[in-house]
Amino acid sequence: MMDPRPYEEAEPLAIFVYGTLKREQLRGSLWPRPAISITPAIAVGTLYDLGSYPGLVEGDNLVLGEVWRFHPEDLQETLVVLDRIEGFDPVKNMGEYVRRVIQVETLADPASSGAGCEPPSQTVMTWTYFYNEPRRLASARRIEVWMEAGGHWVCQWPDPMSKVPRSFAEE
Repeated sequence: MMDPRPYEEAEPLAIFVYGTLKREQLRGSLWPRPAISITPAIAVGTLYDLGSYPGLVEGDNLVLGEVWRFHPEDLQETLVVLDRIEGFDPVKNMGEYVRRVIQVETLADPASSGAGCEPPSQTVMTWTYFYNEPRRLASARRIEVWMEAGGHWVCQWPDPMSKVPRSFAEE
């Protein structure tokens, strides 16, 4: 399911987020442009708790997050802002996080269920940010699979042991 590629090779119109950029998290309000849609989705990888935020690396767990879809004219500004937030330098293709293209599977949104017309899951190419400081992972807590979502057992940040910042001062 996950096929990380350098950011130059593809131009998806969606971004997969799994941490503080999700709707109900600290940075969920920092998106510069409105999304066309926000859909629960799963990616393949390993998720680490880095204190007040998570980091995704290649691995074999299913990771629950959100796919934010954008109009083509809104994507570039959105990526510039997110690159800054994630510490990614697109010119040098390096930073605390690196932006890559991956394939994710969207899930039916539980908020839209009940009418019997949930959209089927789909495979979507998205941008995401991989954690890029492997030495720090040695002291980070790996988030294990702990919950069910859309018929899959997944890991998700936050989990019951995560420290979730409610303000930037708590980070």
